[in-house]
Amino acid sequence: PFSWRDGDKFDNRMAKGLTDTLLKFNDSRITMYANPTSSSVSEGVPSYVGIPSGMFDVDVNIFNGGTQFQSYMNKRYFSTLDFKHPVMQYSELQFILAESSLNGWINGPAEQYYLKGVSASFSYHGVAPYSNYYEQSVVKLSGNPEIAIKQILIQKWIAFFNTGMEAYFEYRRTGI
Repeated sequence: PFSWRDGDKFDNRMAKGLTDTLLKFNDSRITMYANPTSSSVSEGVPSYVGIPSGMFDVDVNIFNGGTQFQSYMNKRYFSTLDFKHPVMQYSELQFILAESSLNGWINGPAEQYYLKGVSASFSYHGVAPYSNYYEQSVVKLSGNPEIAIKQILIQKWIAFFNTGMEAYFEYRRTGI
C-alpha cells in the first residue's frame, strides 16, 4: 500500500539509527542536524530521541510517549531559502579517497583522508567536534582494514545527512 501522507513533507522527525549513532559517538553534529525534544528543552536538559524507521503512523505518534518526546530535524535544512544543497561535498571526496587508499587503489594514508572528511563534515555543518572526539575508539581509524572501512563508511553516512539518496546508494554499494 501507498504510505505517503501529504503532511509528511513537514513531518521531519529524526531517525533513531542516526540519532543513536551521533549520541554514541558524542558527536556535536547532532546539535545542527536535530532539535532536542520539546519536553527536554522545557525541563532545561536538552536530549535527542529519534524514531525507528518504518513505523506505522499511529505508532510513530505515540513512540516514546508522543511527539513532545521526539526530536525533529533542524529547521535550517528546509526553511532557509539560501541553504545550499551541493551535489558533492568535500567530505564525500575525502571519504572516497580514504576508502580508495585503504583498498590500495591510490597512494596516501587512509587516515589522513578520513580525518579530512570528518573535519570537513563538521565544518560544512557549522559546528566543531567536542574535545577528544577523534580519540574515541569508535572514531579513531582502526589499523584493522575490516573495521576501518566500516568507520569510513559510517562517517560518510553521517556526513550525508540531508543529501538525498546518497547514503542509500552507499548502502546498496557496500552493504554497510
